[in-house]
Amino acid sequence: MGRKKNDSDRSTLRQMRRAAGFTSAKAFADSIGIPLATYVRYEQEHDGPYTCMPIANAWKIADALETTVDAIIGRSEKPFCGKVQGFYDGLSNENKARMDEFMYYLEFLERMGSDLESGFLG
Repeated sequence: MGRKKNDSDRSTLRQMRRAAGFTSAKAFADSIGIPLATYVRYEQEHDGPYTCMPIANAWKIADALETTVDAIIGRSEKPFCGKVQGFYDGLSNENKARMDEFMYYLEFLERMGSDLESGFLG
């Protein structure tokens, strides 16, 4: 059971699909391996938690449309995010990749530090 959409500034799934160059729901559904009837239901029920879209399908759609799962399911409110997340969101894709690599490096250093402290490497 869906609710009426009042968010006029929110993109619909259909609008996102068309903006990505897929004029036909069938072509898009076929390209991501989701049955057409299932995908069309998602476009019609594009309304947050009422969408009933399995996360695996939301990921497929988000990846194909180069957007977030939040955008796919129609989540318009943004959860609290700190200063670092806001900075990250403003980066280009190239710099996001660099930041991701740096974060993996920092995570590695953290693990190495705890391994040294616990005596695994000593």
